[in-house]
Amino acid sequence: MTDAEMGSLAALLQELKDRTPFSYSALAKRLGVSPSTLHRYCRGTTVPADYAPIEQFARLCKATPAELTELHRRWARADAHRTSAESVAPVTRDAQIDSWHAVSLSDQPGGAVRAGLPGPAASLGIGQDAPQVRTRRTVVLGALAALAAASVSTGIYLTQDSTPEPVAAWLLDEHGEAKIAKDTAGSHDGTATAVRWGVGSGGAALFDGRSSRVATAGPVLKTSSGHSYTVSVWVWLDTLDTTSEFVTVVSQSAGDLTAFFLQYWAKPNRWAFSGPRDEFRVQSSVEAVPHRWTHLVGVCDRGMLALYVDGKQVGSDDSVNVAVPESPADQLIIGGAGLAREYGDTYKDFFPGSIKNVQVFDQALTPDEIKTLG
Repeated sequence: MTDAEMGSLAALLQELKDRTPFSYSALAKRLGVSPSTLHRYCRGTTVPADYAPIEQFARLCKATPAELTELHRRWARADAHRTSAESVAPVTRDAQIDSWHAVSLSDQPGGAVRAGLPGPAASLGIGQDAPQVRTRRTVVLGALAALAAASVSTGIYLTQDSTPEPVAAWLLDEHGEAKIAKDTAGSHDGTATAVRWGVGSGGAALFDGRSSRVATAGPVLKTSSGHSYTVSVWVWLDTLDTTSEFVTVVSQSAGDLTAFFLQYWAKPNRWAFSGPRDEFRVQSSVEAVPHRWTHLVGVCDRGMLALYVDGKQVGSDDSVNVAVPESPADQLIIGGAGLAREYGDTYKDFFPGSIKNVQVFDQALTPDEIKTLG
């Protein structure tokens, strides 16, 4: 197939993928293919022989009918221009190592071979300078087992290639007068109030700083003792001159209190990840910058807090335990805080600016996983 046909199809697939909060691993799991296979489709190095998998992929990405039609047109053109080399030297199923990719041995301490064989989420790494020769899966795995047992430094090691799936995710890409913000990962749709869709920065949802919010019917995360969670969101702060000392991007109520606030703190001009009381607050070591997209991640690791800004940890506190139990009447709120009895069962701390791609996880993500989110 020609580079133009391949690139045209890949460009549309990548555009659709970029709309979602999901990793290649998460989407591949839903499609029943390996992450690297899906990545090759979006990168333009492989075109599937059947249209069905990329149609299913497009529907997961909420493609419009017009986009589905265009996708089929581009796939048909690419499929019609397959090179003769692909038919002369096909790669058999036994020879495919779809979930494996090249990585540098220099990234590994001591150049050691990691123990263990690939599991469902593992991948084979081959040093960048090594010839990447496809061979039968059974032969490769048998050789790796022997090398790992002997602790031989070979330039080959095993590495994990998975990202946890969120328990809930809101792209906030609704249109018109939509009153429901869809949870694309679960069943926690939110009711939208005074949110203006598609008019914020880059076409994101715009929150007015006065009453705009998205609230779920019930809690999403478990915040009681022994539970961990991660909150990830992209924000665009319109102004540093906020009407409240705190304006909140994401929070979840917890009975009389609020379990957590991922927020902007005006007085020191810092981002913050806060627990249910004022003394349980981690503020960023860097100042907040308005009029730009910022990736915020708050991690609660069994009650201990950490804050990440644009992929870097900028604050943590391991001296407190902020765990508070959630109740059926609680809500996860995007764009503000409230409903806790301490606030008189009302909403407050509304965020002025754009918000998109909110994801929450029922575990504490690692620094590497957080970088992947960003």
